[in-house]
Amino acid sequence: MATRSVQPFFHSHPSGNAFALGATPYNSRVESQELGWSDDNNAELVGAAPKNYQMVAFRPGFPLQASELNEIQEHMMLQMTLHTTMMHNWITSGPGPIWSGHDSDSAGYEGGTQWTSVDSPQSGIGLGGGIDQSNPDGRAIHTPQYAVSAPGWMGSCPLYPFGGPYSNSKLNGGPDGRMVSVTQAGQNITISVHSGWWLMEPRYTDQLEINPPDLTGVSGLKHWVFLDTVQDGLPQWQQTINVANQQEDDIVIGLNVATDYYSCCPEADSTPELPCDPNLGDNSAVPNGDPVSCGAGRFGVYATGISSVDLNVAGSEQEKQKLSLFCKVNPQEKTVRYMNNLLLYKWS
Repeated sequence: MATRSVQPFFHSHPSGNAFALGATPYNSRVESQELGWSDDNNAELVGAAPKNYQMVAFRPGFPLQASELNEIQEHMMLQMTLHTTMMHNWITSGPGPIWSGHDSDSAGYEGGTQWTSVDSPQSGIGLGGGIDQSNPDGRAIHTPQYAVSAPGWMGSCPLYPFGGPYSNSKLNGGPDGRMVSVTQAGQNITISVHSGWWLMEPRYTDQLEINPPDLTGVSGLKHWVFLDTVQDGLPQWQQTINVANQQEDDIVIGLNVATDYYSCCPEADSTPELPCDPNLGDNSAVPNGDPVSCGAGRFGVYATGISSVDLNVAGSEQEKQKLSLFCKVNPQEKTVRYMNNLLLYKWS
């Protein structure tokens, strides 16, 4: 199993519980399902990939487990903690001190280590990337062109925008612990997504092509999901954009987000259409759950890869609606920005 970091959360040793309601007799499975487990003394390192269950799906005719009620509470606290942490990580007056130390050797990135009143920050909440100019005394000044909003746009948003602020962020694969990284090779810009917590909003599927479109499952609800690219490898988590043509419109990049219902049933009965989780059975007497005595199912959200859409191409608007967008490339301005206009990368 791959080693990854689930910070800002910490996990206890398999013999104990960090989450309060995981202890006997409360038996919540949120910690084991969403944080995996650790086989060493470093509490934030885990092996098993999180299951990303979002809701407990009660069904008529099945018994109610006390552990399921406890899981509802811990799921709510997990989601709320991530949301509060995201706001702390993103809302700054600029990319300076909070990201100190993460960009000293990363050419092209915003979120640098130092800025002064003379060299104002290029981006930050409320302040967009603009035009660099010089005033009469030779000092560099910056004229904002973009309004940069807070995170939580319609689409998907990483827990933090630049270098990882946590001690083990680099374990999740990104340079400097980044959740989104950008590299340049000639006229090609490659955007890579790395493991970590993402606020995801499921979007339309191919059903959008039905006239009128079938909007089943598109609720506008957002879900915190742990994206595991460490286990999957990078190919499906990269998009390479050719920026040779300085087009006027953006090329947008987003996650392909999917949802599923999971039933309590023996693993041997699991199919892609009807996935099973035998650990959802009654765990009051059997630690891993008794699949014979089943209760509620689960509703899960996950991503399957990333894709891009060139908005300069006819029909692109419909394809755009299928993606849970997180950033955009503007070849004319030579920039990569998050969907809230926060500058992520620039080239010359």
